[in-house]
Amino acid sequence: MLLHRVSRGLSRVSQNISRVHIGALLVTEKKFYAQQAYASKADYPEAEKAQDWFVDEEEQEIQKLLRKIYSENENEGITPELRELVNKVNSVKDLARVSKLAVKISSELSVQGYPTGYMFKKPLVRVAVTGAAGNIGYSLLPRIASGEMLGYDQPIALHLIEVPQAEKALEGVKMELQDCAFPLLREIITTSDLKTGFKDVDYVILVGGKPRTKGMERKDLLLENAKIFAEQGKALNEYAKKTCLALVVGNPANTNALILSAHAPKIPKENISALMRLDHDRAIAQLAKKLKARVGDIKNVFVLGNHSSTQVPDATHAQLKTGVKVSIPEDWMKNEFIPTVQQRGAAIINARGASSAFSAADATIKHMRDWVLGSDEIVSMAVPSDGSYGVAPGVYCGYPVRCKGNGKYEIVKDFQLSDYVKQKLGESVKELLSEKNAVKSLLK
Repeated sequence: MLLHRVSRGLSRVSQNISRVHIGALLVTEKKFYAQQAYASKADYPEAEKAQDWFVDEEEQEIQKLLRKIYSENENEGITPELRELVNKVNSVKDLARVSKLAVKISSELSVQGYPTGYMFKKPLVRVAVTGAAGNIGYSLLPRIASGEMLGYDQPIALHLIEVPQAEKALEGVKMELQDCAFPLLREIITTSDLKTGFKDVDYVILVGGKPRTKGMERKDLLLENAKIFAEQGKALNEYAKKTCLALVVGNPANTNALILSAHAPKIPKENISALMRLDHDRAIAQLAKKLKARVGDIKNVFVLGNHSSTQVPDATHAQLKTGVKVSIPEDWMKNEFIPTVQQRGAAIINARGASSAFSAADATIKHMRDWVLGSDEIVSMAVPSDGSYGVAPGVYCGYPVRCKGNGKYEIVKDFQLSDYVKQKLGESVKELLSEKNAVKSLLK
């Protein structure tokens, strides 16, 4: 885990870091943020048991040092105060206590208006969101602006894109963002012009499109949105940074990602993905409910195939994070678990008369955060197929992946699928190929 990001080096040590080589932070006096120091990782069972805090004197000393460092955050070198802080933290063996203290101080500094991340400036990044005045956008934007998606140390500019008839509502969204006075939010651009919206952006979240309404067939939704994503792909290709990461949320997400990629040849296809994290989280939630376990204790659950009613949530490899293998009745998985997850979106539409909003926004935040910052967890993403699990190249397919950070990921290929899951995956891929065929005129 990179320790040139002090916020991650301190406030995220609880995430299985057993020994923090803070001494490596002192390698250079200039451009400290460019150095990459790593922490060795190993199991640290004592961390879970630690409940006590630093003694008051030690806590007050570190708080005083941090405040002084933050008050001098324009410095590019390592201040004497930072050296002293590093030495103090490095001398503490109980890392759970370090983590708790860092989170506490970070929250306190945030309330007081201090930046809560790098000790030194990070370059501004630009985040474009289409459909920004819609229900998902309304839930999504404040979480991006707060730093939850890209880190509590990352200054951002928001490019908010809407159709012309929604520009008035978009101005209201802009006003609310301004009223929140987010310390990390440096600029807000509102527009209906894709050139302005995508100009030099680093990250793109494509929410906009015609939403699925009650009784609407998927094929109708596909045709409505295909041309929208073709135009967005052309604009992305022309105006966005070629290193940008683009996440497709608007449905049918997998095929929309395929269309987007076809029209943005300058952007690597691996830099484009579609949202399967909502399906992933739904699967974990259902399994946790069945097992009477906490969602955070479950791992090795993932969703294959298309983000549709043919998706294949697979819990046959599920484990608790203690390493205990979960025993799941086959009939429950076939008759309850898979159908419930597959039909969850439709059930929400039937219940509230509209598609998922804040749960989709939550999944978007998690997807982007892991993709950009990295995670040790296995998660679900729709990415270009590469032959894994028998899915031929040419579609965006849901896979179990492990995110390495900075937009890099790897498909986890060593799960042995049951015959039933293989059959269901084949049906979902067949649907993907059918969708691809329906929009083939836009893929040339």
